[in-house]
Amino acid sequence: MISIENKKPDAQFYATWVLFSIVSGVVAFIVYVLIAKTYNAFAGDWIVVDGVRHIAEDYLLQYILWPIFGLFYGYLQYILLRKYFSGMGWWVPATVISLSFTFLEMKLGQSIASALGIDPYSVLAVVIQLMLVGGFLGAAQWLVLRSHIPNAVWWIPASMVGWGLVGISGNLGVFTTLVYPAVITELALYLLLKPPQAKTSE
Repeated sequence: MISIENKKPDAQFYATWVLFSIVSGVVAFIVYVLIAKTYNAFAGDWIVVDGVRHIAEDYLLQYILWPIFGLFYGYLQYILLRKYFSGMGWWVPATVISLSFTFLEMKLGQSIASALGIDPYSVLAVVIQLMLVGGFLGAAQWLVLRSHIPNAVWWIPASMVGWGLVGISGNLGVFTTLVYPAVITELALYLLLKPPQAKTSE
């Protein structure tokens, strides 16, 4: 059962949805850089895990940036959604938890690409990896959204397509490509909230 408390999202909502996606990426990256630079200042440029040396910034990137991004990404989306839907509190933890496992989802996607005979470092492999990221994220958010919107399961493939497009157009810049998941998911949200057209009898 749909549970919109106020009127349906308007044009400002959808524009802000895209803007917040970019803002969350920028803010998360700034926080990550501050953490990485602080670590470098006190512990050096390397981090040792299980006896293996890693470049600190690269290692922290996969384990810190994504959860931070998930926190801002989920919270800013929640700020918008709570104006129209009740009981959206789980949206933030669902987003954070899903994006916290991005590095595992990427490795899984790389394994799938290799199993299909695709160069694991090719653009197609990156698309597969990011579609998995979008799929897991979409599924996590769907668990929250399904009690508010009929046919909310379509949120999952929409998220997969949006994140897959990031892999195709990654050369345009990290923050620019964040527009794609936002645009595709807001289009899905618009279509899911669109009232069905009444059938006319001839």
